[in-house]
Amino acid sequence: MTRFFVLMVMVLAVQAIYAQELPSGTQQQLENLAELTENETVDDILLQELESYKKRPLNLNEAEADELHVFPFLSALQIQNFLAYRKSLGGFIDIYELQSIPGWDISTIRKMQPFITIRKPVTFSASIKPRLKGGAHFLLLRSSRILENSDDYDTSRSAHYLGNPNYLLLRYQYKYNNLLQYGFTAENDAGEQFFKGAQSKGFDFYSAHLFTRNVGIFKAIALGDFSVNLGQGLVQWQSISFMKGAEAASIKKQAPVLKHYTSAGEFYFNRGVGLTIQKWNTEATLFGSVRKLDANIVKDSISGSEAVSSFISSGMHRSSSEIMDKASVEQHSIGGNLSWKVRSFHIGFNAVAHNFSSPVEKRDDPYNLFALKGSSAMNMSTDYSFTYRNFHFFGEAAADENFYKAILSGLLASLHSKVDLSVLHRHYEKDYVTVYGKAFSESTMPTNESGLYLGIRLRPTVNLTINAYSDVYKFAWLKYRVDAPSTGRDYMIQVTYQPNKQMELYTRYRNERKYINNTAAETELNEVIPKLRQQWRVHMSCVLASQLTWQNRMDVVWYDKGGNKEEEGFLFFTGLNYKPLKKLSANGRILFFETSGFYSRIYAYENDVSYSFTTPFYNGNGLRYYVNLNYDVLKHLSVWLKIARTSYQNNLSIDASDSGTNAMAKTEIRLQAALQF
Repeated sequence: MTRFFVLMVMVLAVQAIYAQELPSGTQQQLENLAELTENETVDDILLQELESYKKRPLNLNEAEADELHVFPFLSALQIQNFLAYRKSLGGFIDIYELQSIPGWDISTIRKMQPFITIRKPVTFSASIKPRLKGGAHFLLLRSSRILENSDDYDTSRSAHYLGNPNYLLLRYQYKYNNLLQYGFTAENDAGEQFFKGAQSKGFDFYSAHLFTRNVGIFKAIALGDFSVNLGQGLVQWQSISFMKGAEAASIKKQAPVLKHYTSAGEFYFNRGVGLTIQKWNTEATLFGSVRKLDANIVKDSISGSEAVSSFISSGMHRSSSEIMDKASVEQHSIGGNLSWKVRSFHIGFNAVAHNFSSPVEKRDDPYNLFALKGSSAMNMSTDYSFTYRNFHFFGEAAADENFYKAILSGLLASLHSKVDLSVLHRHYEKDYVTVYGKAFSESTMPTNESGLYLGIRLRPTVNLTINAYSDVYKFAWLKYRVDAPSTGRDYMIQVTYQPNKQMELYTRYRNERKYINNTAAETELNEVIPKLRQQWRVHMSCVLASQLTWQNRMDVVWYDKGGNKEEEGFLFFTGLNYKPLKKLSANGRILFFETSGFYSRIYAYENDVSYSFTTPFYNGNGLRYYVNLNYDVLKHLSVWLKIARTSYQNNLSIDASDSGTNAMAKTEIRLQAALQF
């Protein structure tokens, strides 16, 4: 009866497109990434950069490829066509001139509109001194906590959290027209000590960076914390990395080789020095890094020697055992890139080497037979890209220190003004190992996988878009919870209808089939059986008034294991975005979910305070609602308040990160203040 009522509301209601939200395609990519990594709060640098461009829009008459790579809804072919058009015809006069660029349809321009402007180019000084005065300062303070008591803080328990439930984030940045940026980030997770015990210096995590561009022959100089992105991610990729989604063109990774690091994530970055030198058509990048990583350390009972059984990327240091794993292994890294570019042709050579203070020896499980081992790791690769008419080719071929290989090749093609095609083939040997690789794959690491991805985008009319993909793959060796070589396939189709700027409707169906161990079978060796997961989504949106928008979505999931129906899930939400005054805005949501198990869980992108987002998953039976308030107290001072509550109707735990919460509800309060001057 509840589902029937929700379905009727869905039919009668419409959802709004809110100008301050991420495009729906990007939200879906973030949901897919959260599901793949099982991490609700992935890298927030993307949102920081987009928010920055909302405040100070990017001038398209000055924009370079590296700046356009920030926008995940722009394909490599669209960027190439943009740069070629501007070079051929000169600067833009009006934003609607973008419609003349091949591949730039109305939908793309609408997505870009909040972040761009058109004005005459401005010449900036190449010296450092003028950049130190004319920039903008940004200071942010964020705090949140769960109100309900948790057993995790019970001091009578041996593994209790040593801190309090408060989360704290402090961030400062100075920025001068993308030419100079410096700042720091300090974070303390809930449960971590603050100015006492293991955290006697205050925050648990500190990060600082200085990044400047275009100083003489130096295209980029990075000091402190920075990320390195090489090729297509077979060797190293430390920025956000999208995989499959409705935006098929996002299969190609795009980012500068060196990039400033401002996230609160504590794993995917370097700490040291990075330099990029540019001379004519040639670029050379060299970087060095020394930092300590969290890891589980095991000691040999006979020899007493220590080894790393696994690296820990969560950054949590709440209990005594987590504190013991903190900064327990030192990593030395060095690497570089040499690239050559002529017009639309690019070729690059990449190399990275890592050394660890303790050797890596993972658990003696069969699926770990070919995993990273020893005190060092090295990878080399060649990557390429070129455009011929409406065809953009790209790829990378890599090898590790034992010459085990990984190869990726892709194509983005505009076959017609209404037809775009995406193709990607990958072959990663089961023996290939990498420390920071994040190439296109079904798994989290580019190893032990071969597959072929085909994506298509059709625009039969101005208002109608059809996105679809097919991905078939196989694993030559065992995987976690899959004790045999296996295969899989993933199909998706999405139909989007946009009758005008105010309304968007789409429906999406996804069908994924993999293999998993049959834990119910009473045999000595685990039998692998197929698991099938289907998901259907209906999403509708429209602007009701200049001050009011309305949101609705429905998701249904079916999960089968071994041919037997095991689980099913259902989710529906409705929300409002309201901006009654110039200084005040608010948004809220009511969400109902009902799932019969973990495998039928459903992820949903959620609005948060500015410069932050989350993609929580919903498991069990319950209701979630939240309210976000934003008020501009002064011209340069803004404050935010978010109140969210999840109520459960059964005994399933609140979620994986709050297993100690006894209450049948979880209430979270988040406060944020931002000062710009």
